[in-house]
Amino acid sequence: AGAQLAMRAITEHHDYLLQLLADYAELGQLEQDAVVVAPQRVDFASWLEASRREWHLAAERAGQPLRVDCRSFLPSHVLVDGELLRRCVLRVLKVVLARALRDEIVVRFAYLHGRAVEGPGRLVIELQAHGGGFAELEQGYVFTPFFVRDGADRPLLGLTLAERQAALLGGQLQVAGGGRAVATCRIDVPAPATADAQWFDPLVGRARLLGPVCPGRVLFVGCPPDARTLCQPLLQRAGFTLVDGTAEVARLEATLGEASSGWS
Repeated sequence: AGAQLAMRAITEHHDYLLQLLADYAELGQLEQDAVVVAPQRVDFASWLEASRREWHLAAERAGQPLRVDCRSFLPSHVLVDGELLRRCVLRVLKVVLARALRDEIVVRFAYLHGRAVEGPGRLVIELQAHGGGFAELEQGYVFTPFFVRDGADRPLLGLTLAERQAALLGGQLQVAGGGRAVATCRIDVPAPATADAQWFDPLVGRARLLGPVCPGRVLFVGCPPDARTLCQPLLQRAGFTLVDGTAEVARLEATLGEASSGWS
């Protein structure tokens, strides 16, 4: 039994050193500005499903229960660097797994859009756990290497990397809570929905789409300019894309013929 405990300790320490080397390599790339952000059209349902499997696997290896809780409808497609976002969330999760008490860890998802935020839609991912020992970290502080340690007092670089990755994505990482209380790590990054994105319920999947995320375009026909000017601010705040007005039927047909969809 003693030999088995020693072998497990050696294996765990070996895995930790390999992870630390990988963290240092990635930190070096970030320090040298060698990480290029490449926003792409991401199938968000597929991204979420693949990420969910990865999170559960990491939690199983750590012997921790994990639950994914989606708090809103989600867009079917968004513009974001999906790989960088995946690495950012996984970095935070591994730190939480190393610091949390043996209790359920919850990953909460929400998509903020329209009146809830200014500018493009934002993806908010919160990782919540009991414990975590993040009392030394306050919101707004810059994370420094080795500032966070695991239960064996070994340094962890995960939050340092995740904070910089979130910044590269145009967002931020915030940490709140300490001791044995509930600790929350919040990743907030812009993820504008594509023009053809549809809402879907993550509990049901994409079998039933719930309508367009982005309001369509509006074409004013036969309206005086002052009426159009009066309406534009309200429509723009609601997210509609405006098109110049026209009073000519021939021009109207030509405009509508440019795109058969996307009109409100």
